[in-house]
Amino acid sequence: MTESFFKHYITDRKPVFWILFGILVCSIALTGLNGSLQNIDEVLYSRVARETFEKGSWLIQYKDGEAWFHKSPMLFWGILTSYRLFGVSDFTAKLPSAVASIISAFMILFISRKVFSRTGAGVIAAFIYLCSIQVYASTHQVATDSLLVASLLITLFFLIRGISERSSWLLLAAVLNGIVFLTKSIFGMVIPAVLFIFILTDRRWALLPYLVLMLVISVGIAAPYFIYVYRTIPEVFLESFLRVNLIQRFYSGGNIGIGSLLLRLPYGIAYYAVVLFLFLMPFTPGLFFLFGRKNSGHSAGEILWGGHSRVVSIYFLVILFGYSLLEGHWLHWSMTMIPAVSIILGRVLDGIRKKSFFLMVAAFGTVIIAVFVYAFATLADTYPTYRDVVIGLIAAYAVLVLTSVIFYLGKDSVGRKPFFLATVFFIAFAVETAITVPLDFNPDLKRFGSIVYDDPSSFVVVSTNRVNEGSKTTATIWYLKMNSTQYGSLDAFRKASGGIAEGTYVMFYREDTDKILSMFESFDVLMNGKIWNLGRIIEK
Repeated sequence: MTESFFKHYITDRKPVFWILFGILVCSIALTGLNGSLQNIDEVLYSRVARETFEKGSWLIQYKDGEAWFHKSPMLFWGILTSYRLFGVSDFTAKLPSAVASIISAFMILFISRKVFSRTGAGVIAAFIYLCSIQVYASTHQVATDSLLVASLLITLFFLIRGISERSSWLLLAAVLNGIVFLTKSIFGMVIPAVLFIFILTDRRWALLPYLVLMLVISVGIAAPYFIYVYRTIPEVFLESFLRVNLIQRFYSGGNIGIGSLLLRLPYGIAYYAVVLFLFLMPFTPGLFFLFGRKNSGHSAGEILWGGHSRVVSIYFLVILFGYSLLEGHWLHWSMTMIPAVSIILGRVLDGIRKKSFFLMVAAFGTVIIAVFVYAFATLADTYPTYRDVVIGLIAAYAVLVLTSVIFYLGKDSVGRKPFFLATVFFIAFAVETAITVPLDFNPDLKRFGSIVYDDPSSFVVVSTNRVNEGSKTTATIWYLKMNSTQYGSLDAFRKASGGIAEGTYVMFYREDTDKILSMFESFDVLMNGKIWNLGRIIEK
């Protein structure tokens, strides 16, 4: 039954396939975006984009009235475009990242079809990518990661076409690589490095002129913008962008000899191997089938290094080794590696014919559920804004485990069941995150913002060590005041209360309400929230 369904409906020769795939991808990318800003970086970037938008500037970004240049411009151009089209909001600030995730999903499908000639493998790969916890978080935040992945994958796709079809596609890849430079500067060297290594390993010496052209064209596209910024604000460009953003982030000035680099490499590879293993759950059992030679007669070498899959593997290795050689290691840096591993996993899962795969997925899913249950039981009071999200994830993984068990116990052959397993989990994941993410992330701050953001009165945040809401201070900057004072405890606020002016807005935890009221002759509680309350000092 599943085979006949797949042959009749899941084929890229029919428009219904592309419509359904587009709807599913958009369902996970565009829902949940109305959850409030939380991460310190996304609050900063949204704030900079809003101030830049208000000044009507497109080439120079602004923060607190002064020129600011710490990141390549593509993220801000995307946000400014979104603000202009749809207005300033959480949703529009996050929209460029979401659109980039849609593009990435299609590129993963296109690359899989080109490399393996299997549409089902491409769909599975796209679903694996979009259901990664790290990917979901980054594609629903205001950050450069999602746009970087999309620009790299588009360029990689046309690089593969240039290698396998007409060399003229490499010129388009060169133009697109200029966008990579504008998205995250030094990453513009990734695709040229991939082409260079491919030329060496495949002895395609005729492609060397195209490598030179790629560097010339892509740098030529990006360089004028950076030269303009340097000539306009040279001190900011040199200090903030070059020294802090590029050099200091990756190299603080310590020992960078050969010995130091050789020590960094194995640690970095091990770190990102573990991170990728975790972020690609529950489908990481596919790696055991890949390297255990249980993948329907295809060896790991054929899948990883056969034909044009070599380009995908080189892309992964270039980024893995590049990141591993750096001083810092961060979870979100895995974002650029996840698509390559997803493409390989999609090919492996599309060829699996052993039912033991479903048993392994069920076991991994059960472990994940146990971890989430433990986290909910022990951390729910400390991280209250994540309660609904964790409950939703438990439900999504429960659907996965149940489906895996049913497929394992079924009498039919494996067939296309891995495809349907990935689809079922994708739909469950998309539904649960669409419902739970907007409910959780600081809804009180968004409600309070309509009251106090445009009021010039002073604003104070009273924190507590009992509850961790994430980056509270930076969140208030976006929703409530560009400048606010934060007190890390109620005692600290009490000591300073004599110097706080009447008319000051105060945001505090609900359980501290009685203590706050007792500190002033008259204190008006303006709005009660789920976790926070908002009040104003009337009379000291």
